[in-house]
Amino acid sequence: MGSFTVTVAVASPGTSEFQDIDAVVDTGAAHAFLPASFLEGLGIPRTRTRAFKLADGTRKTYDMGEARFRIEGREMNSPVVFGDEGIALLGATTLENFDLIADTTNLRLIDAPEGLLVSVFRG
Repeated sequence: MGSFTVTVAVASPGTSEFQDIDAVVDTGAAHAFLPASFLEGLGIPRTRTRAFKLADGTRKTYDMGEARFRIEGREMNSPVVFGDEGIALLGATTLENFDLIADTTNLRLIDAPEGLLVSVFRG
């Protein structure tokens, strides 16, 4: 599966001061993972701490918050991890919130096909 980078705009919720950052699309990551200094520079508050298992199997605790993202012309808030410097990832939660999927053949984000609505009826 191919990896690729997209430019996303990020802001603190409630502001319109977006800054662009290049992030690797990583559908194996749960959340967006952006450098802590980048998020701090936008004034995004840390709201909780969470443990994560990294790709190499190690476990590490990171602070999290909520950021306003602009991707493919759409804007909404999504969880974000205050990550290590030099690493910017766009994870599955953010992609799902935006109804986007990774087209790893053409190395781009595309609209997700129609969603599946499942109902459970009990008698």
